[in-house]
Amino acid sequence: MRLIPGAALLVALAAAVVVPPAHALTVIPPTFEQLVSTAEIVVDGEVTDVRSELSSFRGRPLVYTYVTIRVLDALKGGPGESIELRMLGGTVGDVTLHVSGVPKFRVGERNLFFIEGNGTNFCPLVAVTHGFYPVAERDSDGAEVVLRSNGEPLEETAEVAGEFHGHARAHGAKGDVGRAMTLSVFKSRIRSEVAHAREQ
Repeated sequence: MRLIPGAALLVALAAAVVVPPAHALTVIPPTFEQLVSTAEIVVDGEVTDVRSELSSFRGRPLVYTYVTIRVLDALKGGPGESIELRMLGGTVGDVTLHVSGVPKFRVGERNLFFIEGNGTNFCPLVAVTHGFYPVAERDSDGAEVVLRSNGEPLEETAEVAGEFHGHARAHGAKGDVGRAMTLSVFKSRIRSEVAHAREQ
């Protein structure tokens, strides 16, 4: 497997993130209000396809992963019935481009996506891992609830601005999902914030 050197991709990184010389990718968590206002599109959607394609930049190989989302509910913007996100990184044959912090999605996953700069940003999610929220089902009553991208239950919108405890993209819930905010409440607050911003 051939790994693409990190220096080859630095030119593609957005100015919104800080990339220390070592490896880590660091972002400042937005507040709930910033998350909603920064996003150009907000959708409740299901991942229906994930594919990677090999490209090039100044003669060097570059890999992009394309994530197709079926829109179940559009909360902001006009995405249509589906939207395709372009994310830097992925594997094509023996070429792998790993971008630390950029989330990986799987077919069948359902998330709330806060999208910004699709097709131009290296990751078209607001504040990268802070820009999507997995939907889970609560065992006790079957209610749909919202998690943070590291699998922790989201209890209040104020927690959007909190740091993660553990690694993001856990593919599953961590902690007591019973305390998590229901999907309907979270979506209602997003819509209220969108409406509030229009009135300003």
